[in-house]
Amino acid sequence: MTGESLAAIHDAAQEPVLAVLIPYSPVPVTGCTITVRKSECLDLNLTFDQACQFIVSCGVVVPPQQLGQMKVESG
Repeated sequence: MTGESLAAIHDAAQEPVLAVLIPYSPVPVTGCTITVRKSECLDLNLTFDQACQFIVSCGVVVPPQQLGQMKVESG
């Protein structure tokens, strides 16, 4: 999340909206910006450094506190 989105989008959605940068890996300074409803966002317990490591590694480096929560489905 980079901040609140445009007032016109907020008015059209009739609820709070956020601007979100979708970074491109492996260069996280490039990407696209989208607007999403705040009610549809999840607050992850990640530091900025952990998020950058996850992005730059293309998802290979997963923060330790996130490993125990994943369940692998078989079949």
